[in-house]
Amino acid sequence: MFPVNTLFLGSVIEYENIIWIYRLQNIAALVILLLIVSTLFIEAKIGKIITTILSTMFIVIHYYIILMVSNYIHVTIYPLVIIELWKSGGTITIDLGQILIIFTVILWRKELANVLRRRSKPYKQDIR
Repeated sequence: MFPVNTLFLGSVIEYENIIWIYRLQNIAALVILLLIVSTLFIEAKIGKIITTILSTMFIVIHYYIILMVSNYIHVTIYPLVIIELWKSGGTITIDLGQILIIFTVILWRKELANVLRRRSKPYKQDIR
């Protein structure tokens, strides 16, 4: 039998709440593994699409986990860094969500540049 409460970073949290955080972290790790495999072994265009989908999935799961954890400890998000503070200390970690956002923009940089170039051209209207 599992305990009713679990000690998590100096706070007592009900087991039902904490287990979802661990399950989501496992799913996020699986998505990262699939992301690595898709980046290495899949053809260029379809690989970009699959990588973007997996990155988006990871980003959503990652920030949802942070949202859930922030109910129990103080979490601050800075550019490329997450700071977690609790009663007995804290941690500074790299924000993988922001890293993947940057990675996705770099992955689609040519397509984004083409879209921005087309939008920046003045619109010529044919007046007759």
